[in-house]
Amino acid sequence: MSLYTGLKCKACEKLFAEDDDIVVCPECGTPYHRSCYKEKGECISYELHESHKSFSVNEEKAKNIGDKIICDKCGAQNKPLALFCERCGNPITIEKSAQANPRGPQTENGQPFPDMIAVDYSDKYCGFDPDEDFDGVKLSELSQFVGDNDKFFLPIFKLMKQRKRKATFNLSALICPPAYFAYRKMTGTSILCLLVQLTLWLPSVIYFLGSMISKYNMPDNALVNLIASIDINSGLFMFIYNVGWILGYVFAFLCASMANYYYYRFAVRRINFLKSRNAFNEKNIKRFGGTSTAGLVVMIVAYGLIAFGMTFAVIFVS
Repeated sequence: MSLYTGLKCKACEKLFAEDDDIVVCPECGTPYHRSCYKEKGECISYELHESHKSFSVNEEKAKNIGDKIICDKCGAQNKPLALFCERCGNPITIEKSAQANPRGPQTENGQPFPDMIAVDYSDKYCGFDPDEDFDGVKLSELSQFVGDNDKFFLPIFKLMKQRKRKATFNLSALICPPAYFAYRKMTGTSILCLLVQLTLWLPSVIYFLGSMISKYNMPDNALVNLIASIDINSGLFMFIYNVGWILGYVFAFLCASMANYYYYRFAVRRINFLKSRNAFNEKNIKRFGGTSTAGLVVMIVAYGLIAFGMTFAVIFVS
């Protein structure tokens, strides 16, 4: 069985059959009929050579998903989402390319979609060009700045650049945006997120404290009197309460979808700032880049103190 059965020869645009005499470009791995390659005298996959990428069997076969599925064994065309070939009964699979490009990514990322990028996690820079420009910053410089998490961020930065889209997804930023940004040393963004979240969830805090005050004998102080004066069962307050909850979750999802982009912009600005002062060195990279466990702990503590401080004030302050 040929790996390229069912794919098209780039020179003649005809499908490869199982018994075809096939040769591949030694640089990019693009397959041709031997006679076609001899006729052309060279590989005509110029875009792969210019971008230092390799031909991907995985991506070429994935282009047929949603239209037709080509059997790897006999080359027959099958219906979309077919599990077995209608002609020979062979299980339908999408195989990875066996070709490797010494100048580019060596392995696929396991995603059978043509708009995904190939990532080589065995390589220091995930198989990407370390000198590739990202808004005036080299990919290798971004790797240094990010630190231990570069294997996570470099493919995301590459994907954002390739797709020209800002939104990706970051689960950690969804769980607690202020803590996440503090961990990435984005102090200003972390504090801003904290203030926005507390503002949106303030009606919920007032409702909780108002319910406590109505049920239990609380100390007589200005805070208790202020909260007691608010009719938490009124239609207006319940509307504000529900809107606050909804907007709170919307804000969290917004942070999760934009966190990687915000971090990318933060890293680029920091690196350019250090380079403009000839201070992009190991000491300053460690100071401004990487992560901060201390910042994470401080923000979580601050989050808890601010969120529950009013509760303690209502109970203990007389």
